[in-house]
Amino acid sequence: MKFAAPVFLLLAWLMPAAWDSAWATVIPPAADASKPEFRLLTIEGLRDRVFQAGHLLEAGELDAAEGVALDLAGSFERAMAASPGKYHCFLNQAAFERFRAGYGSAPLVWLEPTYCDALFIAGLARAHQNDWVGSIAALNKVMAFAPYEVQARIEAGYVLQRLERPETAIRAYREALNLIEKLGLQPAVKGRVLRGIGSSYIDLGQYDEARVWLNRAIDEDEFDLRAFESLHYIDKLTSSTATAMP
Repeated sequence: MKFAAPVFLLLAWLMPAAWDSAWATVIPPAADASKPEFRLLTIEGLRDRVFQAGHLLEAGELDAAEGVALDLAGSFERAMAASPGKYHCFLNQAAFERFRAGYGSAPLVWLEPTYCDALFIAGLARAHQNDWVGSIAALNKVMAFAPYEVQARIEAGYVLQRLERPETAIRAYREALNLIEKLGLQPAVKGRVLRGIGSSYIDLGQYDEARVWLNRAIDEDEFDLRAFESLHYIDKLTSSTATAMP
């Protein structure tokens, strides 16, 4: 994604040839003393490569997808190492301004979301190979850099369930839910988040709490068969327990 900001001055320097002659660009702030300083870090020519990684992932070429994604992420990491700062990924300027409003006076660098997209693809590639540890490592980096990224938090919840860490999974799902509700982001996935919280409570053996969240998922999507199946599973578990009691 390219960021158009005509009021900004543009500074650029050529990266080494190993970076495919891409340009790493830092856009400094407009001369407005009332706002904290910020910069935008973007590397020209790399957005198409994240689409390439995504297509490889969809085609099931997992190693190739991860390779392209990690190479792309490495380009950004080298640029960040060369110019230290507080980096965060934002999809657009509205999201950046929302975050900056509560950030304080420290310099903030707006990092092109291509970096977080690449890490997300790497995390999905690992998950598709049942490498849950590798997957959560990549997803944790996305969440650290992208304060408003919903999908990474949802996938992290799922992966943490596979790692048998339901309490941490619930925290990831709740972060996703808070973003959806407070920022009005991606309401279509809300039911999946609610179901994820419910199934995590099943893993904890907290069946009454699980029912609450699963019913909320069904209220959000009355055709959520997995939520119905999970409720049926709870009924079987609790009825078996009741039958076994003397």
